[in-house]
Amino acid sequence: MNTISFPRYSFVQAQPDPMREDVPTSCYPDPRSCLPISTPVNLAFQITAGDSISPPFFTAYTGSFYAYAVPVNESIRWTTQTSGTFETHTPFIKSSFRLYNVGYVTAMFDDATYNDSFQAYPIAVGECFKLQFVYDEIYSSTQTIHQRYYLGCSTNFIRVPVNECYTTLLQYRNPKDTFDFSYYNPNESTGHEGENNLGYYYNKVELPIYLKNPVMNDDTKVYTRSDGTIIKLYERKEEQYLLETDQMPYTWLRALDVALSHDTVLLHNSNLSSFDPINTAIFFQKKENFEIEYQKGPFSAFGKGNCKLLNAQPVHLYNNNC
Repeated sequence: MNTISFPRYSFVQAQPDPMREDVPTSCYPDPRSCLPISTPVNLAFQITAGDSISPPFFTAYTGSFYAYAVPVNESIRWTTQTSGTFETHTPFIKSSFRLYNVGYVTAMFDDATYNDSFQAYPIAVGECFKLQFVYDEIYSSTQTIHQRYYLGCSTNFIRVPVNECYTTLLQYRNPKDTFDFSYYNPNESTGHEGENNLGYYYNKVELPIYLKNPVMNDDTKVYTRSDGTIIKLYERKEEQYLLETDQMPYTWLRALDVALSHDTVLLHNSNLSSFDPINTAIFFQKKENFEIEYQKGPFSAFGKGNCKLLNAQPVHLYNNNC
């Protein structure tokens, strides 16, 4: 059977289809467990497809790896189609890069140029949906489909209005493999920032997270002379923000903690410009542990997270008299 898998701490994960009889039945989604998304360009994630899938090593075939939106109450396909009429799907998001390995494909789903709206999909605002993953082997000469693999579906999403007041776009990446994410391909000579390495691409997700209470922290060292005169040796300032989340499932909070631990982290929210409309902070680094406060009640899987973030762009406030 074809399989798909995701990095352990990715926001997007695989799930069994509730309409399929030979896998454990999953419940219809609690809307609080549906990842918010306002536009497909705000979603990018890694996926590995393997087992019986055949990467197009041979010149006779090319490959097309994509996902299309399926309402949660509809069954997905789990078959490998080798002949007949191939149903036409409108991709919701496509793989813009693929790393080929023996027996499986690791891909980053991130194609911002393909579709920037929900107009082509029957998904309304407030509706939950999932993604069906498909891999097509295509004849290079005729550009017709030779074989199609239906690989499974994702966790659930919910379409939300395009309004940055309610969600923040989180982007993160790393130059080297970390936290079960595959970023670096040592077989490529372009370096970790080259387009042939996944470290070139950002993971992207929208979340109900917010930044507030910016302050300037001081790191100061002084010297006191024998007569009591105080001499400043140096003073360095850092701009600090407080990140807070809405109520989230623990799996999201855990994935957020891991995402904030990457080397490069970007947060986009219109609220940030209200603090500084000229030099709005975008790049951040986690300063302290990510804390979680759970709902009161037995065995609650939902909680609120918070941590302190530093503006990763140089503030250029340094006074050195040494």
